[in-house]
Amino acid sequence: MVNEKARCYMFWMIAGLMLADTSGGLLKLMYLPMLEDITAVGSYSWGSATLAYLYRFLCKASQSTQNEIAGFLPLLQIWAWERVTVLRPQIVAQRDTRNIFPVGLPRGPHAARWFAHFSWTDTTKHVLRVFRDALDSMTEDQFIWEPYSSDIIESLPEYCRFGRDIWRARVPIFCWDVVEVHLPDRVMRQFGLVQAIPSPFPFDATHFPHDRRGRPNTNWELEHAQWLHFWNHIDQYVCNTPILHGSLRYDDPYLIWFRRITRFIIGNPISSPQQQQGYVPNATAYETMVSLIT
Repeated sequence: MVNEKARCYMFWMIAGLMLADTSGGLLKLMYLPMLEDITAVGSYSWGSATLAYLYRFLCKASQSTQNEIAGFLPLLQIWAWERVTVLRPQIVAQRDTRNIFPVGLPRGPHAARWFAHFSWTDTTKHVLRVFRDALDSMTEDQFIWEPYSSDIIESLPEYCRFGRDIWRARVPIFCWDVVEVHLPDRVMRQFGLVQAIPSPFPFDATHFPHDRRGRPNTNWELEHAQWLHFWNHIDQYVCNTPILHGSLRYDDPYLIWFRRITRFIIGNPISSPQQQQGYVPNATAYETMVSLIT
C-alpha cells in the first residue's frame, strides 16, 4: 500500500509537474513503466529529462506561431527570480515550511526560500509590455550571474549537490522523443569562470518537429543512438576555463562577438506610440537609440 501511494505521488509529480504538457489536466500513462521498480526510480536522470523537456518548450515558445508553453515552469520562474532582479518580488515574510520539510527529513532546496509572502509594489505581475521594458532597460548590476555562491552550495542538502561534477557537461539531454543540448559553455560566468566565445554544437536546428506523434512503438534508445555516446561519456565533456576575476570589459572578445550576433531589444517597436491607450512601452525609443549607437 505504501509503495502504491508513493507511485501515485511520483506519477503526479512527473506527468503533472516536471514533464507537464499543454493538455491541461491530462497525465500521460507512458511514464508509469518507469515507476514499476520503485527501488530504481532514484537512479534515473530525472533532472536532465526535466531540463530537456523544458528546453524543447522554450524552443517552441520562441516561434511566432506558438501561444502556449509547458514543462517545469516553476523551475523557469525560480531561475528568473534568482538572477533577474527587475523581475523578482520582494520577500516580506517567510512561510512556515515545517509541514513541507518535517523534522528528520533533509531540509528543502535553496529555492524553498521563495515559499514566502511577497510584495509586488516594485514589480509587475502580468503586464507583458512592462516586463519587456524592464528587461530592455536593465543595467549590468541587475543580473546576478552567480546566484549560488560556494558557501550556499556547500550548505545545501546532499541531494541538491548530487552530480556536481557534471553540472558543466556539454552534452545532449533526453526525455523520450526529446533531444536537446545542455550548453554550459555559453554561461560560464554562472560558475565563476571566464566566458569564451562558444563553439557551435553539431546539432540539427530543426530537431523539434521530430516527436512521438504517429510513432507509438519507436525505440527511442535506437533513435537517439548517435547522441547517446556523448551522454554515456559525459565526464569527458565537462567544460573548464580559468576563474573569472572581476567583470568583463566592454572590449572583451566575447562581448564583441555577442553584440554582433544578438538582438538588443526585446520589446516590439511601434510606429505611433502616442496613439496607444494605457501603458505605452519604451520599445520604440530604445530601438531608435540602439540603431543610432550601433
